[in-house]
Amino acid sequence: MSERMIKFHWAKHHKAYVDKLNKQVAGTELEEKPLEDVVQITYNAGVPRAAFNNAAQVCTFDFEIHRTRYITEIWMYNMVAFWLNYRLGTMNSSGSR
Repeated sequence: MSERMIKFHWAKHHKAYVDKLNKQVAGTELEEKPLEDVVQITYNAGVPRAAFNNAAQVCTFDFEIHRTRYITEIWMYNMVAFWLNYRLGTMNSSGSR
């Protein structure tokens, strides 16, 4: 997924879920709780409260963004290592090939 698509997707969906959740929990005991606690509390033992969907969506989006960044960083590291090895060749401890 391109950076442009991720930004568009986040702006359109993630922000909407965050805004709706913030409105739903404003002035309640959930307002100051961490997101994970809000998800667990609003799940309500299988009878989800109104805020559950928005809280779960925000949590899922956050997880996916972090996972995507991590995978991208690993891919970039491996590509740089491959390129360096290809361009420089394998060197021994004395610095010669």
